Amino acid sequence: MAEVPVVPVYCTGVSAQVQRERAKALGLGRHEQAVRYQGQDFAALRDACLRSGTLFRDDAFPPAPSSLGFKELGPGSSKTRGVQWMRPTELCSRPQFIVDGATRTDICQGALGDCWLLAAIASLTLNETILHRVVPHGQSFQHQYAGIFHFQIWQFGEWLDVVVDDYLPTKDGKLLFVHSAEGTEFWSALLEKAYAKVNGCYEALSGGSTSEGFEDFTGGVTEWYDLRKPPRDLYQIILKALERGSLLGCSIDVSLLPRFGVKKGVFGGRRGERCRNGVGFLFPRRSRTMLSLPPLDPWTQNRPFFPQKVLSEGEIDANFKQLFKQLAGPDMEISVTELQTILNRIISKHKDLRTKGFSIESCRSMVNLMDKDGNGKLGLVEFNVLWNRIRNYLAVFRKFDLDKSGSMSAYEMRMALEAAGYKLNKKLHELIITRYAEPDLAIDFDNFVCCLVRLETMFRERPFPAKNPRFGQLAPQNNRI
Repeated sequence: MAEVPVVPVYCTGVSAQVQRERAKALGLGRHEQAVRYQGQDFAALRDACLRSGTLFRDDAFPPAPSSLGFKELGPGSSKTRGVQWMRPTELCSRPQFIVDGATRTDICQGALGDCWLLAAIASLTLNETILHRVVPHGQSFQHQYAGIFHFQIWQFGEWLDVVVDDYLPTKDGKLLFVHSAEGTEFWSALLEKAYAKVNGCYEALSGGSTSEGFEDFTGGVTEWYDLRKPPRDLYQIILKALERGSLLGCSIDVSLLPRFGVKKGVFGGRRGERCRNGVGFLFPRRSRTMLSLPPLDPWTQNRPFFPQKVLSEGEIDANFKQLFKQLAGPDMEISVTELQTILNRIISKHKDLRTKGFSIESCRSMVNLMDKDGNGKLGLVEFNVLWNRIRNYLAVFRKFDLDKSGSMSAYEMRMALEAAGYKLNKKLHELIITRYAEPDLAIDFDNFVCCLVRLETMFRERPFPAKNPRFGQLAPQNNRI
């Protein structure tokens, strides 16, 4: 196939979209003709370095603090003190890109919570055909070495050719993140760097699911099963997937780890519980075809948050009734503004929580969720249900606030939402962080509550049949969350 000429066209809006569609129709974005990420041409950059006798330095993803992270790995963080960016040629006398073929032992986790990504990378090593779609042939630290490498990653419907230099973050002369068991093989560390570049920084890789990595390394689609409630034909589903050469992965619920034999240690840059067993596996076959399934909904579960019995007025505790009388006033109902006053008075007593207080908008959302008779106020039973919900929200917030900062990071938020029954895809999770996080990307308790209330409202108003194979046709952009 003839190469599509890349001609700079300066346009925006509809014109830009038309240009992209034309280029795609000519084959741009397919694996054999991947889009040059950030306009960087690997061959041209390498040849220029070879001619000048210099090693490549990537100004688009520089060996600098900004490439490490923004919060826990951000500039000035104690976790990034002493970090030095070094090339493999500075770390060992004879660095190798791949030694005797790629194997799972080439991937050892470092001080970053991206085990989900490493499980996907390890799975690639068991299928050489798929591996070399992601890790192109012909790269080494000997022949035509210029300090530049490239990898191909699937993003938003097209293959990207991602260029990186070989500066890697180190501490005390050892790689900080992914490394090989031997310490002389660097393809996995460089692939992790390319993935971090596409996502903005290394810290952005902390927290995720193996299925995301599978999608980005294959261009395929995934289906998720809860093995606590497996379909009756699960064995047949797995057999068919294996016959088609699909990638298979599994994961554990981290919230259940304390029930089992685990060791305390640093996991993803935090003190926590870490299981010594891996979580990613691949069972390949000769076929290159991925398991073709209909696109899943943003959530793969649809169950209420903390299902509980709604008490009748006669079943509610007398002490709570007395409290309600004091809070509600003569009309025996709580308005939106009264709810705001009550919640902010209560939350101010919890000094361990970071919060600016509940906004009137947040309180209105809560009233709308609980209000059964449509009068815009909460009666005794309705307020009792909301009160118990907020107590449960607080319990979950504290459980998954792993560093006890009083707020939630994106990684903690993902775990909390999954524990609540909302398994979000990557894009929707990013939208939620954008919508509810503060400028430092931390989520306060009031925003956490507001997010869960909105999600629960969406599920109540637009229920999805869990057994419907086309479950999830609702477009996320049509719901303001």
